[in-house]
This record gives sequence, C-alpha cells and structure tokens, in this order.
Amino acid sequence: MAQDMSYAKALNEAKQVIIQQQYRIKADAEKIKVQQQTILDQSNSLSESERRSQSSAAEIQRLNEELSSTNSRFNETTSALGQAEAVVNRQGEKINSLQSTIAELEQRVSDQGRQISELKSQHEELRGKLPTSDDIDALNSMSDLLARRPAAKASGTPQLRLSTDAPSESTPQAEAA
Repeated sequence: MAQDMSYAKALNEAKQVIIQQQYRIKADAEKIKVQQQTILDQSNSLSESERRSQSSAAEIQRLNEELSSTNSRFNETTSALGQAEAVVNRQGEKINSLQSTIAELEQRVSDQGRQISELKSQHEELRGKLPTSDDIDALNSMSDLLARRPAAKASGTPQLRLSTDAPSESTPQAEAA
C-alpha cells in the first residue's frame, strides 16, 4: 500500500501540477489576449498617426505653396511700391517746378500790373496835357480867321501860329510868326 499511496500521491501531485499549469496557461492566455488587444490598439493608433502624419505633410506642403505664393506677391508688391514711389517723386519734382513757375509768373503779373498802373497814370497825365475839343475848336476858328485876312500878311502884322515846342506847357499855344 505504500506504493499505492505514493502512486496516489504522485497522481495528486501531478493533478495539482496540471491544475497549476492550467491556471498559468489561462493566465498566459489572458495576458496574450491583452497583449493582442494592446497590439491591435497600438496598430490602430499607429495607422491613425500615419494618417495624421500624411495629412500634416499635405498641410505643410499646402502652407509651403501658400508661403511661396505670398512671398511672390510680396515681391511684386515691393516692386510696385518702388515704381509708385518713383512716380510720386517725379510728380513731386514736376509740382515743385510748376510751383516755381507759378511764383515767377505771379511776380511777372505783379510787375506788369505795376507797369500798367504807371502807364495808366502817364496816360492820364498826358491826356490832361492834350488840348480839349473846345481848345481845338477855338484854335481852328482862330486859324480860319487869320487865314481870311490876306491883308495882314502884306501889311506886316504878325501872324499867329500853333506851337507845341514849349517845354513847360503841354497845351499848344499861338505865337507870332
């Protein structure tokens, strides 16, 4: 019987070893399932990361093209600004030249206005020195009277004539010939 016991004992021990191994196999199977789920989750996460990476790469490419386009527009705008500044400078020079010309013309107009005033004054002064129509009529009638007297020439009576040679008076005078 001692052998029976040892056989039963060996069977019990083997049964316990099998049960322990069964529990370990179940635990290992659970661990494998968890690891498979973790691998699946990580695979999905990796796929999602790759998709995001591709999306980010496409976005980076789009932003790079947009930056290139913006840089090109900036260069065009800078060039246009330079051209506009050149035009403004030329127009500023023209404006300055025109303002200078206007100032010169205003000075000439002022000078000519003074000359016109002086000429008007001289004109009025000379007009005042000219004989009036009454003076001319009187002189004409005197000339007619003197021309009708032929005897006065022969008799030696002095004749009157018109003279404007007098420097102090500007009106014609009758003087003896």
